[in-house]
Amino acid sequence: MAKAENPLGIVRAAIGREVRVVVKGGVEYRGILRAFDNYINLVMENAIIHEPGRDPTSQARIFIRGSNVLHIALPETE
Repeated sequence: MAKAENPLGIVRAAIGREVRVVVKGGVEYRGILRAFDNYINLVMENAIIHEPGRDPTSQARIFIRGSNVLHIALPETE
């Protein structure tokens, strides 16, 4: 059986790397994870925002409230 890992430790390892975040309403953010807290409030840079039915937009820096996060796709570990 694989060793259990702390979920926040896994997210912490992704700081400085590109992640994909999906929030309630189906909006998807792809960008560089810069910071997060225990509530999974996220700060991302160079984010591309994909909203259903709209063209993608970009934001230099964005804050995502943790209570809206459905899932975070982390980069593959090396």
